[in-house]
Amino acid sequence: MQEIIKRHLADTVKRRLHNNPAVAILGASFEGFAMENILAFANNYEPSFYRTSAGAEIDLILRRGRRTLAFELKSSTVPRVSKGFWNALNDISPDEAYVVAPVKESYPMKGGVMVSPLQEIITKLQKKMPGIKPTHLTKPVLSPSL
Repeated sequence: MQEIIKRHLADTVKRRLHNNPAVAILGASFEGFAMENILAFANNYEPSFYRTSAGAEIDLILRRGRRTLAFELKSSTVPRVSKGFWNALNDISPDEAYVVAPVKESYPMKGGVMVSPLQEIITKLQKKMPGIKPTHLTKPVLSPSL
């Protein structure tokens, strides 16, 4: 599954580079950075992503048992999500949905979706799984180096 997620990121980078190279590099860099950090603390979750031919898309989905968490990863401090994100949420009906962005503190969007900083998501994952350690990082990296 990790390999499929990496291919998804590569496809995303190619699409964005075609449209606007500078924005694409920043967005893809943040998306990969955030995903790696979340996955490092999601030991007991099954990672995947969701994308349909109609354009519905969610960057990262974590499942454990019947519990589903959805994450859209945005590099903007004022993140906006597409209609495809809302359609995807309707399709998969996650228990919790987050837009992970470089914001200072969490705030609600419509439909119970929370915009949250990466560190807060990592903290929530640790609380849901007390005592978990990252699978391949010694500590979360808090800012991407560009």
